[in-house]
Order: sequence, then C-alpha cells, then structure tokens
Amino acid sequence: MRKWIYSSLLIGGLLSTTVYGAKRDKDVDQALKKQYPDAKTEIVDTREVNGVKVSDVKVTTDKGESMAKVTEYGDFVLVGEPRGSSNLSKDAQNTLNGLFKAGQGDVDVYRVTCYLVDVTAGKKNFRLAIDPVGRLHDIYNDSEIKKDDIKNLEKTDDKDKSDKADDYAKKYLPGDKVEGVYKSPDADDFFVVDMKQKDGKDARITLSNVGRIFSEREEIDKADLPKPVVAAIDQMFDNTKIGRAFRSEYEYYQMDKVSNAGDKVSVQIRPNGDVLAVHNEGVAKEAADKAAVASHKEQPAPKDKDKKKNK
Repeated sequence: MRKWIYSSLLIGGLLSTTVYGAKRDKDVDQALKKQYPDAKTEIVDTREVNGVKVSDVKVTTDKGESMAKVTEYGDFVLVGEPRGSSNLSKDAQNTLNGLFKAGQGDVDVYRVTCYLVDVTAGKKNFRLAIDPVGRLHDIYNDSEIKKDDIKNLEKTDDKDKSDKADDYAKKYLPGDKVEGVYKSPDADDFFVVDMKQKDGKDARITLSNVGRIFSEREEIDKADLPKPVVAAIDQMFDNTKIGRAFRSEYEYYQMDKVSNAGDKVSVQIRPNGDVLAVHNEGVAKEAADKAAVASHKEQPAPKDKDKKKNK
C-alpha cells in the first residue's frame, strides 16, 4: 500500500484550527485509561479538526514523555510512547546509525490509525482510507485491493522464523486464530500473519520474527465505524455501497534532531528501516509565512467609498 500522507501532518502539529479548554470528556478519559493503564496522562490542548474535537495528550512513563491525539469519541488518531534507541528494530537502528551522527537517544514510537472502507460505485470497487476525524487520505483502485489480497502473497518456507512470527501475532492479537504466515513485500525480515477473529472476521498483522510491528488491521462491522468516518462517506460520495470495513494501524519511530540552522527536524522511520517522512520546523514556518503573504495579496483592494468611510 502507498504511504499515508497524514503522518507528516501529525508531527507538525497541523491538526489545529479552533482551540478549546483542556476538558477531559468521559469517552476520552476511558480511552486513555485503557491505552495507558500505567502512565500519567495530561490533556494539554483540545482542538476542533474537521468538526471533531481532538485532544492533545502528554503521556509520561518511566521511560520518558510522548504525545497522543484522541477524538471526543475516544478514538485515537495517534498513539505515542517513549522508547529509547536501544529498543528499536534492527532495520530502523541501521538506518539511524547509517544516516545520522550519534545522539539519537530520544526516539519515540507512534501508531497512526486509519479506517479502510470498501465501497462499490457502479461496477467498480474502491477502498477509502479515512482517518478518525473523517478526513479522506487516499482511494485505492480495484487492482490495488486485489494486489493486497492475502492470496497474492507468498507463504514463508522458513519454519523457525514463521513460528516466531506466529507466536508474536498471537500475543499481540490474543484470541485470534492464525491462518497462515507469508513473506512481507515490505521487508525481508518481516512477515504477514493472516488471522481470523473469534467472530470469523479477518485480521492481519505484519511484524518481524523478533516482534517488531510494521502494521496491523482488523475487520470491523460497518456499524462500528466512527461517526466522523460515516459522515465523511455520506457527505463526499454519491450512490456508493459500503462493503467491508477495517480498522488499521501502522507504526513508525520518530527521532528529533537540531539542524545547523537551529531548526528542529523530526524524522519518521518505519520498523523495516524505510524513511517515512521528514518535518523541518524552519521549512514549515517559511511555507506558512509565504502562504500568509499570498493570502494577503489576494485580498481585494478597498473601493474608494470604503476608503472614505475609513477616514
């Protein structure tokens, strides 16, 4: 699958439009307690994104601090947890050591949530990728959906690695039954574990044989799609029939550096060592300044009578 573009938006803090007081709603509180049972969580800001309230949460554990973003419905947009560089995947560590100078001790791990919804329009099938606040990020064509089908993956012939991936999959998705272990198209040392949930719905987790998660997804009932996702489909699409739906997550590590210009640079790296995105605060600020100037220039000049009124 293609990279989801919203991960780079999250690290830049571009989710904000309207700022609210840091109120801890019931659904938000329950979600935080479930996700972070042994951590201290503090809502530092609550903003409206696409008509949905999203809370920025500071998470503190014995390993340090990280951030999470959760909607008013208790659905996580972003889950973060501190993780030192000694606890990264081997491939990610090789990328960090190969590309950057020493000093990447403060590395956090994040999981990004997305909903995948299969729809039929006429005689064609599509898969919509929508985030928990109802923003459309991608549309996959029927050929891409078929390519992603488990039938098109190659089963692994390494029993030892397969058994290890099998064991970790059962640990991360307890109660799900393993149907098969396949070679991942994303990295040699990662495996796709095909599973069935207790209710018979599909599940899939991609991980290494030492337990590093690349991504996971579970099929859900259409009735369990978050309100913002359903609203987005109703508002944006016409005559589409919803088929299957999935809740999907992918994981990345984030390392913060300071450039020679003094700008904070955040680098996102997938567990297989691929660089996902780079965010430079200085570049982002410059782009925002240019946009503000361009917007100002586009404003119509006041008419003569308006000038007289202002005198």
